Order: sequence, then structure tokens, then C-alpha cells
Amino acid sequence: MRILIIDDDPQFLNMLVWMVESAGHEVVSAHNGDRGLAEFANGDFQLVITDILMPDKDGVETIQSIRTISPKTPIIAMSGGYSQSANSFIGLTVAERLGAYKVLEKPFEKEQLLEAIKIAEDKLSGEQL
Repeated sequence: MRILIIDDDPQFLNMLVWMVESAGHEVVSAHNGDRGLAEFANGDFQLVITDILMPDKDGVETIQSIRTISPKTPIIAMSGGYSQSANSFIGLTVAERLGAYKVLEKPFEKEQLLEAIKIAEDKLSGEQL
């Protein structure tokens, strides 16, 4: 599966890339929403994983733009977690309403991320969620 990962935290982004690549997926990464949308427009991605709270173009705006380009591409939204700020909670809630099929609170375990990716693969294969 070809996956685009968008996160403004370089260390967290590198860790996500490692986790997903170690599970056998091809990954392209972007450090903000604008760069992520440019990569998305130029690539053939089966899944997008995006942070919500980012400078410039945040995750909600990024999800809205991706939905305009490709309404059916599965999206996983992630953020600092409900306990850390109201903006994280609001962002994850809005992401779900915009069609992110899965939201993850940071920090999360590798297994949680890989399970969400597996659900996306099943969805793309035509299986029920």
C-alpha cells in the first residue's frame, strides 16, 4: 500500500515513517499540509495519515482539500489527544465529520496504527469495516 504521512514534528514523522515502512508499506512523507497536498496531487496514494494541529495548513483544511480531490481515499487523522487541548478534541471531531474513518490520539502504539492501516486495506479491498 502506498501511504502519505503528514506531520509537522520531524521526530514523530520519522518514527511514523519507520513504523509504516517496517510493516511493508511504501511511504511518502510531508512536513505540513501544503506540502502534503502537493505530494497527494502528484502521487497515487491508497491512504493518507495526517496530523490535525499543524502551522500553515492544518489537518482539517488538509482533509477538506483531499476530500475535494479524492472523496474515497481513506484518511487517518491524529492529534495530541483529547486531554492535551480543546483544539485537539475539536480537530479530531471535525476530522471524523469530514470523513476520516479513524482518529488516533497521540501518543498511540504501533499496533494501533497498523490496525488502522489494515482496516483501510480491507476497505479498499471491498470488505466491510
